[in-house]
Amino acid sequence: MAEGESTIILYTCRNDRDLQIALDFCKQIGLKFDYVNENTKEKIAQYGDTRKIYADVYIDDHAIFPVESQIAYLVQMDLIESLYG
Repeated sequence: MAEGESTIILYTCRNDRDLQIALDFCKQIGLKFDYVNENTKEKIAQYGDTRKIYADVYIDDHAIFPVESQIAYLVQMDLIESLYG
């Protein structure tokens, strides 16, 4: 990786359909990830393929605004159900 570049990893407990919905949404709003629920090739070479995702910065939407994020999640799931059935 060149100096000044960042690697963005989506690390989520979502899987299967819920993960695909999240990825579709992120793509629609222009978010692109280098990895999803996995470490970079460099970190795997350095430490092996561990479950813990290595990062310099972690952003947890539920930790920043726990109540608001839960409400937003419930609203979002209602909207998703109406779109995806």
